[in-house]
Amino acid sequence: MALNLFDLDATDGGEKLLDERMKEISETGGELDYDTGHFRKNGSQIPLHVNMKMVKWEEKNVLLTIATDLTERKKAENLLKQKNLFLQQLIDAIPIPIFYKDIHGIYTGCNAAFETSIGLPKGWIIGKTVYDISPGNLADIYREHDQALFDTHGVETYETGLKYADGSVHDVIFYKATYDDISGNVAGLVGVILDISERKKWKRP
Repeated sequence: MALNLFDLDATDGGEKLLDERMKEISETGGELDYDTGHFRKNGSQIPLHVNMKMVKWEEKNVLLTIATDLTERKKAENLLKQKNLFLQQLIDAIPIPIFYKDIHGIYTGCNAAFETSIGLPKGWIIGKTVYDISPGNLADIYREHDQALFDTHGVETYETGLKYADGSVHDVIFYKATYDDISGNVAGLVGVILDISERKKWKRP
């Protein structure tokens, strides 16, 4: 109790950052939330979420600080990141185009084969709809089938065209299936594209 806050606090931002935060709260009279790291005496670091606000105590303005240890949450977040990285690397190793969308038809992910087939990077595809990446006539077909699948749930297979990166339209088969959220409600769909252009070419008389 006899120590100054600066004697106790060993955040990764140092004394200057702590001083700036205390000054901000003193001037605004509000509160401040931030994530930081606190160093132990042995040099190891504790990830923290800190809430600071000015309160009245015995007729004085005092700074109330609540620090929550985020160690377990950070472990869970890192584990989830590693799992997502593995899943992305897994589908990228599959040579057939794969994509997935949310319930609104917005792309939330795809594999490397899908990027190559349509000639667009994943970073650009995510957040877009079929109307952003496909010609209007094909986009109408994709959207119609997507909505029907969302309405009925389950699995759907259909044959149509897909415009490739070189501008040519290939004959393809779409294999689509809905997926649910943790509450059991439809959250989106995953699709796989099989190019049958060569097969159809050989079947033509």
